[in-house]
Amino acid sequence: MKLTRAPEHCWIRSNARGEALECPECSAIITKKWGCDWVKCSACKTEICWVTRGRRWGPGGRGDTSAGCRCGVDGKRCHPSCGYCH
Repeated sequence: MKLTRAPEHCWIRSNARGEALECPECSAIITKKWGCDWVKCSACKTEICWVTRGRRWGPGGRGDTSAGCRCGVDGKRCHPSCGYCH
């Protein structure tokens, strides 16, 4: 699958509206208008917390709650704006 980049002005406008973010792993642009705050980069498959804009899991990968957004750890949300859908 070949990924193409949108024009820079599209990224800036979408990012300003909170509808886009850059993958913390591979820098691919990810867009979201609604839905769960737990997204996966289609390029590198990194799981990302939309609210914190960071990796969902710690350095050990899936299930590693030592870092990342830590949502749900000890029954707490990762951020006050988190929809806690994951």
